[in-house]
Amino acid sequence: MPVRLNDLRSRVALLCVVLIAILVIGLQTLIGRRAADHLAAEIGTGLAEVAQLAADRFDREMLSRSNEIRLAAWELARLDPRDEARIAVTVSGVQSSFNTMVWLAYVDTGGRVVAASGRGPQAGERLDDAEFGWLQTAQTWPVVIDTGRRLSMPGSLDGPRLVAVAAPALTPDGRLRGTLIGHIGWRWAEDVQRDYGRGLRRNRPLEIVVADGDRRVIIGPDALIGQAVPAASAEPATIARNGWVTTSWPDRADHQLTGYAAVVGRGDMGALGWTVHVRLPAGVAMAPVQDLRWAVMIWGLGGGLLVAIAGWLVAGWIAQPLRRIAHAADRIRSGEDAVEIPNVRGATEVELLSYSLRALIDRLTHSRNALDAAVSAAARDALTGLPNRRFFDDVLDLLCARLRDEGNVLGCVFIDLDGFKAVNDTLGHAMGDRVLIASAARLRETVRDTDVSIRLGGDEFVVLLTLDSDDPAGQAVHTAERLITLLSMPVPLEDGVMAHIGASAGVALWPLDDRDPRVVLGHADAALYQAKRAGRGRVRVHGGVDTAA
Repeated sequence: MPVRLNDLRSRVALLCVVLIAILVIGLQTLIGRRAADHLAAEIGTGLAEVAQLAADRFDREMLSRSNEIRLAAWELARLDPRDEARIAVTVSGVQSSFNTMVWLAYVDTGGRVVAASGRGPQAGERLDDAEFGWLQTAQTWPVVIDTGRRLSMPGSLDGPRLVAVAAPALTPDGRLRGTLIGHIGWRWAEDVQRDYGRGLRRNRPLEIVVADGDRRVIIGPDALIGQAVPAASAEPATIARNGWVTTSWPDRADHQLTGYAAVVGRGDMGALGWTVHVRLPAGVAMAPVQDLRWAVMIWGLGGGLLVAIAGWLVAGWIAQPLRRIAHAADRIRSGEDAVEIPNVRGATEVELLSYSLRALIDRLTHSRNALDAAVSAAARDALTGLPNRRFFDDVLDLLCARLRDEGNVLGCVFIDLDGFKAVNDTLGHAMGDRVLIASAARLRETVRDTDVSIRLGGDEFVVLLTLDSDDPAGQAVHTAERLITLLSMPVPLEDGVMAHIGASAGVALWPLDDRDPRVVLGHADAALYQAKRAGRGRVRVHGGVDTAA
């Protein structure tokens, strides 16, 4: 008997080692995959946020330069148009005050250069047809154009690429005197890219790449200049979406995690058509996962050895019923149907364990699917798949409690589609449903994971934003303007038909506008209809003025 007992214990110990080794390898694979997916999503979201920050910085820089040109045009409009000498002095002074300004010219309504300073057409010359063609747009409002040209430098070397900024010179009574146009070298954009890159490379080899409207790289590594940005990153960024993707680049053999965002333009100045892409080698990003796998392997096998020794010391009669329970549980975990935890006999603790597990598995197996289906169906809009009003009522108080604990602000953006009734009346309700589905998809893909998009009913949507306490109104308005821009893009239907709609939004903040979040929703609703009465396509903040999106 002692020999048999020792043999049994040896077998139990060996079995423990084998089972734990299998378990560790399985856990290593499962944990590695889940950790890789989670880490890729976390880093990708971070790259997308960095891309959005850089894109916003470009927008702010171009808006600043547009305002400078606009102010100079305002000053020129007040000069006597016959006093060309004074106009020339003013233009020269403005050009010399901006070190990025390559050429500045004051052009009359017929395209003749009245005064100029810098490297470009001079006084008395006329603009070429291409430049005068787009300049006619600037006779109405300021514009920003990527000319696609470079400044000719000595030695036949290409100089900086030129961005054109123009603004009309209007008298106080609205008469057009001329147009002020400036060519700005893009070295300032390279400075923005370099500033962000310097801060980002401290921990990871991140690279910021900027592409023009033709999806060609204009800022980035030398080997990549002029090459096309991968379609997986360029196409969604071109339509002003923000996100991330894992893709290959023409200058690198390995895959890159790539965050992307669009430089959409601010105010009435238009957009350059640029897109920003922030990339990181996937191997570098996933390095922590490999370290985690090795840690799981080492610690798992070490712990398994200790358990095997303990199993050898424990009586073998406990191992068999536990093994039966573990085997059944493993089959259930792997997805097998009609598997039950065995009702074993032996130690009291083992019997209680098998009984409790049988009851737990039975209850979870028979009720979980039905409960999940019922809850999901009740809280989701059947047409768009977005959360519905019931979800809104259930989650609002919980969301406000979390934001209160974190010291954040809830931004309530109430959105209504402009022109949706006309789509229903002219194209039919089926096409109207497609417009609603497309609008819901744009909201779902645009907002952050911390935000919630909800369809209240009809063509009314609500987006709940998690905002910092530092200028929450500005953050909410900026997000609302982006959403309106996306929702105002044509919606393709069938046979090449495009639905043209718009959107208006009202914004209110909790707890700044009221301590009751449902009252805040009412404020946002009221602000929405004030915006619609003001001309639609606008954002109205509760208690403030509306802004054109």
